[in-house]
Amino acid sequence: MPGRPGAARSLMRSPPDFPSRRRERRANPDTPMPALLPAAPHPIPRPASPPPRFLVGRDPAGHWVAVEAQGRAGGLFRTCRDALHYAAGETGHQLGAVVLTGDPVALRL
Repeated sequence: MPGRPGAARSLMRSPPDFPSRRRERRANPDTPMPALLPAAPHPIPRPASPPPRFLVGRDPAGHWVAVEAQGRAGGLFRTCRDALHYAAGETGHQLGAVVLTGDPVALRL
């Protein structure tokens, strides 16, 4: 690149010395960092997860069924994906609100 000497020089620059820059920015580089706090003696209890609001599974005839736990809502579906989509939409996509079961599920109208 004879016509552009500045471009060749910019490629040959050495990388900056990052560790020394970090050290310069600290107020007192000779002071050690504070120790971490000790771990809590007991784990923090998690709130109990709510019971599932919808069960998804097959009825005795082999159809896919999504049923609300109290039996107030539900439906028959062509695929498991459709049943899960319906149940997730009804629960606002809350984690743990829909359970896929291998036991027979009955839809009572």
